[in-house]
Amino acid sequence: MKQNQHLPIFIFFSALFFHLSAVAQLQLPSFNDTLFNPYYHHKVSQFKAFKTIPNSIIMVGNSITDGCEWHELFPQKAIVNRGISADISAGVINRLDEITQRRAKAIFLKIGTNDLSRNISVDSLMKNLLFIADYIHQENATTKLYMQSLFPVNPNGKGYKNTNANKNEQIKEVNAAIKANATTHHYAYINLYDSFCNQQGLLSEKYSIDGLHLNGAGYQQWKHILTPYIYPIKKKR
Repeated sequence: MKQNQHLPIFIFFSALFFHLSAVAQLQLPSFNDTLFNPYYHHKVSQFKAFKTIPNSIIMVGNSITDGCEWHELFPQKAIVNRGISADISAGVINRLDEITQRRAKAIFLKIGTNDLSRNISVDSLMKNLLFIADYIHQENATTKLYMQSLFPVNPNGKGYKNTNANKNEQIKEVNAAIKANATTHHYAYINLYDSFCNQQGLLSEKYSIDGLHLNGAGYQQWKHILTPYIYPIKKKR
């Protein structure tokens, strides 16, 4: 969650993506490798080396996705993990070709908390998210995209990172915008936020130790929400 010294470049690219989304054929931009940390590059190199699994379900996101054992939550499913710790929406765009080339049955995307922690605006984040949705639809019109809401955060968690301490209002803005744009940008919206809030509207202590990442109960709750979306995918094969 460290501040990014390349923040102005990120904002520039965000505006560029929005411009590209207005034309008929979207093209992925080129990024400087220094925008992303070594862990990001290691993970992407792994992903590119893996063989394509036919009719797979791809989970895309940051550390919360990266930290989940998806194949154990959903055994006997062709489900693969494309989460990268500390990733941002621009990072997903930078590796989107590897994702779309898999021609997955479905993609579950949840990204944006790290963008907000770096003080990327809600508007800039949404431009990137909608670019991702439009590009996936362009490249794989038969792939079902599920864009999930961001989780709430809780500044009272142990080891909490203060860069997210005041982000819940922005998170709610992002979630509302994701929901509002679902039909016109060819994806289905999944509301995770409400199921993870405590009475104060913060990430429930039942589901997180640090107020940001999920514990075992948190992943079980996420599984409970996603099960109706994942099992029908299996039945349609």
